[in-house]
Amino acid sequence: MLASWWRHGKPGRHQEEAAPTDELLPIRALYLRRLYRLVLLDARPALTDEERRLVNHALDATYRACISVGARQQARAMLGLPHRK
Repeated sequence: MLASWWRHGKPGRHQEEAAPTDELLPIRALYLRRLYRLVLLDARPALTDEERRLVNHALDATYRACISVGARQQARAMLGLPHRK
């Protein structure tokens, strides 16, 4: 599912993805659930321009959080972005 208006910020800010560890798994799940809820919210056609701007900002921040805890592939799949190595 592609977030309609969302474009992630500057590429390359997060070069390394965190290795999955047992202590990061609950945090990864939290960020992925948050990203999923934001994608669903972004799909609503009745959002105002201001609401859409806020959702885009939240999508970007949550996507970056997913990357920082090692969930890049899952986050990109959720956003409908192509697989990236």
